[in-house]
Amino acid sequence: MLNIEDLLISELDYAFFVSGLSFLLIGICSIILSRSSEKRLAWHWLAAFAFTHTLYDWLELLIWVLGYSGDFSIIRSVLHSSSLLMLLEFNRRSIDRLVGKYISVWVYVAILLPPLSAALFLDTEAAIIFARYVFSGLVSLLTAWVSLRFAFEHSDKRRYILFMVAMTAFLFTLAAGIIVPADEFFPASVINEVWFQQTFLIPVQIARTLLALVMALAFWLYLDFFGKATHLYLAEYRQRRYLHITGGFLILLLLGGWYATDYLGKLYIDDLHKDAKSELSVISNRISGELRSVEGVTVSLSTLPEFIQALNDRELDLIALTNAMLVRMNKAVDASLTYILDINGVVIASSNYAEPNSLIGKNFHFRPYFRDALEGNNSHYFALGVVTGERGYYTGYPVKDGENIIGVLVIKKLMDFLEEDLKQYQYGFFTSPDGVIFLASNKQYLFSTLFPLSEKRKSEIRQSKQFGNGPYETLFQRPRLDGESLTYHDEKYIYTTQTAAHYGWKLTVLKPQRTSVVNRFFGIVITLLLSTLTLIFFAALYLELRSSALLSHNQKALEEANKKLTLLANTDILTNVYNRKRFNELLEKELQRTKRHKHQLSIIMFDIDHFKQINDTYGHQVGDEVLKRVASICKSGIRDIDYIARWGGEEFMILSPETGIEEAGQLAERVREQISLTDFGIKEKIYCSFGVTEFKDSDDIEPFIHRVDQALYQAKGAGRNCVVVINS
Repeated sequence: MLNIEDLLISELDYAFFVSGLSFLLIGICSIILSRSSEKRLAWHWLAAFAFTHTLYDWLELLIWVLGYSGDFSIIRSVLHSSSLLMLLEFNRRSIDRLVGKYISVWVYVAILLPPLSAALFLDTEAAIIFARYVFSGLVSLLTAWVSLRFAFEHSDKRRYILFMVAMTAFLFTLAAGIIVPADEFFPASVINEVWFQQTFLIPVQIARTLLALVMALAFWLYLDFFGKATHLYLAEYRQRRYLHITGGFLILLLLGGWYATDYLGKLYIDDLHKDAKSELSVISNRISGELRSVEGVTVSLSTLPEFIQALNDRELDLIALTNAMLVRMNKAVDASLTYILDINGVVIASSNYAEPNSLIGKNFHFRPYFRDALEGNNSHYFALGVVTGERGYYTGYPVKDGENIIGVLVIKKLMDFLEEDLKQYQYGFFTSPDGVIFLASNKQYLFSTLFPLSEKRKSEIRQSKQFGNGPYETLFQRPRLDGESLTYHDEKYIYTTQTAAHYGWKLTVLKPQRTSVVNRFFGIVITLLLSTLTLIFFAALYLELRSSALLSHNQKALEEANKKLTLLANTDILTNVYNRKRFNELLEKELQRTKRHKHQLSIIMFDIDHFKQINDTYGHQVGDEVLKRVASICKSGIRDIDYIARWGGEEFMILSPETGIEEAGQLAERVREQISLTDFGIKEKIYCSFGVTEFKDSDDIEPFIHRVDQALYQAKGAGRNCVVVINS
């Protein structure tokens, strides 16, 4: 079963894609903020950093797909350094705006000098790692400080969002700069990508992707709350919902893209695994055919009388005859060695009797094929020759004299044919049940193990001399399953294995998944295009909504301003009733309506008696208060359909539509009485004189006004504090 660590490693390509997409979203949010009223931070430099880091992440994706860095290593370093420099410039300019502390551009010289100096004493990779240490340390601290400083300028939910940005930005820049490829110098020799993966059980690239996602989410939330806090966000639920739907759709798109990418990759992996199994079946059948023929020959030859007689008599002539027979038989079956052992395991005759490394007299009682044959079995064994040093397949069969086993006939066949078959693979192995590589497409892997062995088991294998003294180095950190994907030497492979010989010996090949990676890359590209379109739609929609909200906000402000201007143009500032200009407009309008519909219309004109004495005695401030109080009493005493205006000085007009002369006179009397009973806070009582008249069919504005003015004049002449009605 695939463990979590391997699963995460298999998804690194999608992690690079998501990380780049997260920074793309951060860049878009920064562009939007740079065009808003939020000018406290240098958003355009943050956008430049985010877009550059997007290119860096997607270049990492391309390198992962291609399976090598090649000429991209320099471009990758340039993009990474450039992104950090842009982030540093964002911090430098933002600090100036936040606290007014200007940081000179000479800071770049101070930062670049140590890495450049290190390049003189260290190799290129070490200098790059050193530069990452210097950049990341300073930039991470500055970014965290700027985010926190900006957060404390807010008292709403944006503060907590900016706290999250500060924390994730600090951790991300540290992870990007401090967690570096392993190198010989400290601290890269201890704190590096390998250490991180072993400690936290996830690749550092996955951790960076998660941090980038959190940052992108924080920026999206900040943009949302920023819009609401600054009233540049449409308040209607339907319109606000668009942004939330876009964000939700983007999340679903990423999840769907992940599934589709994985599905496309698995389609090819399944086909690749089936093809590998088919190829291994062909090789396995060939192995079985070759070995069975040798086993059959061994059984047949073990019954020859010459061999039985040689084992019983040990005469020199018989031994010489047996050696000659073994040479001919060995050549006939295309074997490496053919020899006979007595019941003590000593070789009495061998096909290589005349060679310097002859087996004659050698004791092989420790070999399992000998012990197994003594028990009456057809024995099988793969091992490294103790004398010849050649790898081969041993098959033994007991030589019997009647029912008694008197020796063992052994044929050793080299496995050259299988080694040639394995060379068609980059990584092809023939392994023991313990995973020890007996044959390999590349001899550097001989006697290594596919998975770890205990020290006890290694010692037992060494004592058996089956594989000499090793090396028993381990290729993989754990046993692998048939059909499992794995990463070896920075490239992805499909692990395919099949039992191919006796006692659990297996054929194992690693087939590169490069085409599978390309299939996954196709899924990623489709997801990228859809995500980019979604982000463009998101940005366009947000800007449209923001522009619409701004337009709506400005329209409302303009309407309010127009209302105020209209109010100022039509209202007397002191008394807060209509002014003379507005009264004339209303009078003309009501005259036309009265003439058209033959309705009644009356006007009342009044002024404050002896108002000049009040001003002279108490001052104009008290006089103004009297005017305001009289206007207020009058407003509360008239009907809703009536209009009151300040005609000039201490004179007021009341326009009463749908009102006859008698009713208008009664209205004037009520107002006069209310004013005379009111305490104005001064010694003298305040009285008003009223003139009342009604509109006639032959009237225009001027005679209408003149007549009510005459009525007021008569009220003054009648002793003041009275109402005079003129009907004609």
